[in-house]
Amino acid sequence: MIDHVGTGATRVFQDVCATGTLLSRLDEVVGTASPAEVALIYDVENRWALEDAQGFKKDKKYIETLQSHYRPFWGMGITVDVIDSTKPLDSYKLVVAPMLYMLRPGMAEKLKQHVQNGGTLVMTYA
Repeated sequence: MIDHVGTGATRVFQDVCATGTLLSRLDEVVGTASPAEVALIYDVENRWALEDAQGFKKDKKYIETLQSHYRPFWGMGITVDVIDSTKPLDSYKLVVAPMLYMLRPGMAEKLKQHVQNGGTLVMTYA
């Protein structure tokens, strides 16, 4: 950070020092966690099924759809876990399942149980 002249009077040196000062203020939050209450289901096998499905428009935009559902939460500072269909849902208040075209065995029951237990489920069309 010190240039070849050997002085600390450069913008880069000052920026690094300022960053160090800011980081030292984060000591009280280091190691803390904010568990997500929202889950977004991204399932690779579901993506493959959508891509191979016949009769749909050619570009299904699965990834873009997931991102469009994730983005508002990010903008509001809400933590979201991106999970696949095999993960448990019981720790989430809200589960978002965009374009869930293919259901693995037991998934329909798991989604139904989540709602019966007081959780909210948001699904979109395929």
